[in-house]
Formats: sequence, structure tokens, C-alpha cells
Amino acid sequence: MNKQLLEQARALALRNYTTILSSENLSDGTEMFLARNPELEGCMAQGETPEAAQSNLLEARIDYIYFLLEDGLPVPDPTREVTSSLSTEHTK
Repeated sequence: MNKQLLEQARALALRNYTTILSSENLSDGTEMFLARNPELEGCMAQGETPEAAQSNLLEARIDYIYFLLEDGLPVPDPTREVTSSLSTEHTK
């Protein structure tokens, strides 16, 4: 990885992207949490706790932005302040 691009990606990833947090019950009854940034299409992460999902999302956001920079693509700006909401969805 290019160190300069990685540092730039880390700095950009700390901006106030919208965070949407939801939970799901898996078929075995385990509750998992999913965090995503809608401004970064497809950028999401999961975790066993809301905090783990959000921490994993930061790492995913860094990687997502890094590859945008590496490919010379624009990095979407955050659209608003960070807001988290927790909704429950069940899988069948």
C-alpha cells in the first residue's frame, strides 16, 4: 500500500459520514450489528456489538477511501452529521 495514500485515506475517513446502525438476528438466534455509511455506496461492516460494528466500519471506510484515491476517483463528502439509529431486522 502507498503510505501517502493510506494516510490521506485515514484522514478523510475521520470526517463526519452518516452512520446507520441496525441489528439482525441470525438463523441460530445470534444478534449481529451492521453499520454502514450511505454516502459511500457498499461501505459496511458488522460486529457482535454496536461498538464493534462501528469500529469495523471505520477500518472498512479507510480501505474504501484508499482504493478510491488509488484509482483516481473522487471521494464523496459526508452529507450530514453522524447519526446512529438502531433498528431490528430479522432474517428467516
